[in-house]
Amino acid sequence: MSEDQQNTDQTLDALDMIGMEAMRDEAAAQAAQDAILNPQDDTPPGMPAADAWAQIPMSIGMFLGSVMPELNAVFTPAACTRWGSAMALVSDKYGWSAEDTMAKWAPEIALGIATLPMAVPVYHAIKARKDAKKEDQPKKAPELTKQPEPEAQPVGGFGESAG
Repeated sequence: MSEDQQNTDQTLDALDMIGMEAMRDEAAAQAAQDAILNPQDDTPPGMPAADAWAQIPMSIGMFLGSVMPELNAVFTPAACTRWGSAMALVSDKYGWSAEDTMAKWAPEIALGIATLPMAVPVYHAIKARKDAKKEDQPKKAPELTKQPEPEAQPVGGFGESAG
């Protein structure tokens, strides 16, 4: 195999990897959006309210993790369950239910999920341009303040003797 052919194969392999990663991210984002828009009620009747509420951050976390993998460490099942438990207390106080809340706010959540994959690259593109523009500008030397001129003395400091 020629060196050019090997370089072409390596480039295609890298492009294939990028394409597969993008398809995986899109599939995860679509799955998260589908889970919010069409929640599957496969939970048994009498499921604790905490578990029902925990589904909200789990769904959002699944999507955000596909866009920003570093957030997978934030939206852990334990963290979502803790949030669900706290939300269950608030929902009991105000008479809310997870199912009603999802039915009411699912379109807005879906809009947010659909917006993030477009907004994040735009943010990074703007930031990259600003950073590049800063690097292109010549660095301005700090202005020096004018120092008072020292009194004239002969070179070598051999002026009048003190004594």
